[in-house]
Amino acid sequence: MIRNSLKWKLTFIFTILFIGNILILAWSVHHSSTKVIIQDSARFGQLALNQANLNIERYMNHTKQLMYRMGVSGELQRWASTPPRLKGELSSRTLRLEEEFVVPFFGLNDDIVSISIYNASNGNEHHFTKGVFFGMNYSIQDEAWLESVPVFENTSYYVGLNDHYVDGVGKPAPLHVISLVKRFGMVADLYVRIDIRPNLLQQILNDLRLGDSGIGFIVDADGRVIAHPDSEQLFQMLDSRYLEPMAERSGGNFTPQGTDLTVIFDTIPDSNWRSVIQIPSGEIASGVYVVRNAVYSIALFNLIGSIPLIWIVSASLTKRLILLKKSIASTGQGNFDSSIAVRGKDEIAVVAQAYNRMLQELEAHVIHLSEARTMEQQAVMLSLQMQIDAHFLYNTLEIINAMAYKNKVEDVEVITNNLAQMLRYTVELKSGGTTIENEVEQLQRYLLIVGYRFGGSIRTAFQVEAPELLRAESIKILLQPLAENSVLHGGFDEDRLPELNLLIAREEATGRLLIRMSDNGKGFAPERLQEIGQSFAAEEREGQTERKIGLRNIYKRLLKRWGSGNAGIHLGNGPNGGAVIEIAFPFVEVKEGHHAAARIDCR
Repeated sequence: MIRNSLKWKLTFIFTILFIGNILILAWSVHHSSTKVIIQDSARFGQLALNQANLNIERYMNHTKQLMYRMGVSGELQRWASTPPRLKGELSSRTLRLEEEFVVPFFGLNDDIVSISIYNASNGNEHHFTKGVFFGMNYSIQDEAWLESVPVFENTSYYVGLNDHYVDGVGKPAPLHVISLVKRFGMVADLYVRIDIRPNLLQQILNDLRLGDSGIGFIVDADGRVIAHPDSEQLFQMLDSRYLEPMAERSGGNFTPQGTDLTVIFDTIPDSNWRSVIQIPSGEIASGVYVVRNAVYSIALFNLIGSIPLIWIVSASLTKRLILLKKSIASTGQGNFDSSIAVRGKDEIAVVAQAYNRMLQELEAHVIHLSEARTMEQQAVMLSLQMQIDAHFLYNTLEIINAMAYKNKVEDVEVITNNLAQMLRYTVELKSGGTTIENEVEQLQRYLLIVGYRFGGSIRTAFQVEAPELLRAESIKILLQPLAENSVLHGGFDEDRLPELNLLIAREEATGRLLIRMSDNGKGFAPERLQEIGQSFAAEEREGQTERKIGLRNIYKRLLKRWGSGNAGIHLGNGPNGGAVIEIAFPFVEVKEGHHAAARIDCR
């Protein structure tokens, strides 16, 4: 049904276009909104991460300040300088350190696990712990990082699983800790270490409220995770898909290859640690999905409401086309009265108007063709009748010729013989073409007959520049009307006989065939020349049919054969009086055997 109905085609096309535009709009809204929201979320996440880093920095600085207060205190210096052999005094100073620094430190920070002091110069060492203990044989000298602690530098950070811790009954209780280590003293041989759990660091990141699936964690300079909500991830090396983008910048955001995550990171001040937030991109753009679904719902609702409207619009557009189709089908069955009622001014109305005009013109052409066929049939009948009449005329002329010969009337015999040949030349040549040679012979027959009217022969002078010009193609009955015009309208009588001069030549400039006929008559009157010139001009404009065998008839046939601009007639008067007629048309030589000249009797 769609293939054969323009209305349903338009409805289908409009519906597809409507759906396509809505889908493109929804996709554009979703794509651009997702991009903007992700960028904004990354920007807001960066701000939140900066705030978290400040809190982490504040927390770590507070712990370092506690360490620094203890490290530069006179009490710790006295403890460090006490010889190991003075065990009582060493124990007393240890208790004073515990009372003055350790107990307050443990109270201020619940994440502190232990505080260790060690003097490398005399071997004094003591560990203050909370909730856990070190093994009996543990010494800070067993730590792998001991030799790497720089001298007179800022606090160093070491992270990892410390398996030297035991519980109250001596069972191993390894802990993930962050160790803050700094060297004090004149020769920097006094070590102070504070072990803290990463719980508070993780809590600071969790307080960012990263959504349902977002997580925050911290990695150290080597890419090891030092704070993570999943304890199994603690102190594991971060995936290279994360490390490579973070190694290039101190902060920013990226999407790890092969994931649907948005990762935001920043460097924690005064450290080489990176705080990281990762959030599923779909969770960031969840608001966009709401907008997208709303757009799809609105589009579906509009589509359901628009389909009837589309159908109505399509029907209104195709209604007049359907009428045009029916009218064309009716015309194909021969009904030319099936015009269309034109309404509106749009393209369809223009087509309908053009179709109505075409019907009118087609009907006129059919009528004209019918009339032409009728005239053609009449012409055929007339031609047959003329053949019958001509045959009867030939026989009659032969009878007259025989009677003239029998009665020794030579003039009548010559006239009837030439008249019969003229008539045969005029009627028997089926085509409109002949040769100049045939036309000259026809002219000679005519002049021979007309000469008897004036009581003697008409003086003629024929000049042909070249023999091949006699083989030039010509229209039939060309020269005789020219001579007839001179004889009948030249003012001749028995006392003043006509003289005709005929020149057949080639124009030098154009190569056309030139025929010039002049006489010794009274010539053309000026008003007659003007009248004939106007007649020629009207012939070119109107193409009317000329029934008379005259100059206008000759001009019309020249135009029909060679076209305007290729052939023409020029009329005028000679310098010594008399009419001059010049005819020019293209030279076309007829092959030998075509239009062979008939011999004439010039007695």
